[in-house]
Amino acid sequence: MYSDGHRTVQKVGAPTAGGATAVFRVVTSVPPASESVEIGRLAFQPNTIPEVGVKGFTNECVLAIVRERLTEFQSGPFPCQENKAALAAVEDALRWLEKRTASRVERGVEGTHAK
Repeated sequence: MYSDGHRTVQKVGAPTAGGATAVFRVVTSVPPASESVEIGRLAFQPNTIPEVGVKGFTNECVLAIVRERLTEFQSGPFPCQENKAALAAVEDALRWLEKRTASRVERGVEGTHAK
């Protein structure tokens, strides 16, 4: 699903009731490794909090991490237009997801599989 030539992101398992994969792993096969070696795993919330409790990341958590890294890069010694544009896109995505959650709370369907 994504590879930068050094790392490959792979889906793990079947989609959840919400239709999205909940676990991803990142592997590398760059020498000296002769086979794929897992270098990281990211587990998202597998079901609603009322059903399973807090068990994983949300998209918002991941975007907040990326936002922080991009902000730090822009404050560091090598700021660039590409990072600035990526930061704006991440902030926009985070705002839309927060708006979606607020709307679900307002409609009384947050924490359920209802639309």
